[in-house]
Amino acid sequence: MSNHNFAIIIFIAAILFSCQQNSTTKVTMVEIAPLDTVPIANEVIKQELYDQFINTKYVYSNAKDKTLIIENSFPKGGLEYTDLLGNTFIYAIFWTRITNSTDQPFDFSIHFPADAFLLPNSTDNYCRIVLPKAMMSLDKAPMFNYGLPNLAVVLDPILDQPSDFESIIPPMTSCIFYVITLFNHGVEGSIRAGLSIQNQSLIYTINDTTIHCGVIDDEPLIWKE
Repeated sequence: MSNHNFAIIIFIAAILFSCQQNSTTKVTMVEIAPLDTVPIANEVIKQELYDQFINTKYVYSNAKDKTLIIENSFPKGGLEYTDLLGNTFIYAIFWTRITNSTDQPFDFSIHFPADAFLLPNSTDNYCRIVLPKAMMSLDKAPMFNYGLPNLAVVLDPILDQPSDFESIIPPMTSCIFYVITLFNHGVEGSIRAGLSIQNQSLIYTINDTTIHCGVIDDEPLIWKE
């Protein structure tokens, strides 16, 4: 077996192991589109069911001690996607949820270039980040690929384009969106990714790689331990 195939097998096994879910689990959630929001009070989901999908959770506070919460999921995927040019990628699908519990709207935008970036400690493994336009809601969390349809349908029209996402989240409201990571070959070990805020900048982290993807113009937020 080649080193290339062995790395892919390790990557797939790690993701599938980290994301084992009870396939019979069902939750109810008001649907949240990537460019829409839903009042927190209208959401119906058991907290213990929701928490099993969360890898990282960051709580930030403003000067009035009102909070903004960013939650990032574990990955699902680890299978192959082939683009229109015949290039094959190993993919991992994540989602991020931002909850605004402050008394002011939270205005933010995220941008990822179309170009891939080289992973640290690698000479030939590149990653691309895509923000699909597909709708994500928490009731899809137990589903295969978090409920995303056929990846060719999702990715083929937008793969060669920059990815952008922007929203204004009203007070006491949350929004949720997908993030797809594409690697030109497997990554050994587990892969983790997520959005956070550092010094008023939006940072997306993939394992040890950090990517500046936006700036916050709102009042300063402080990470609460």
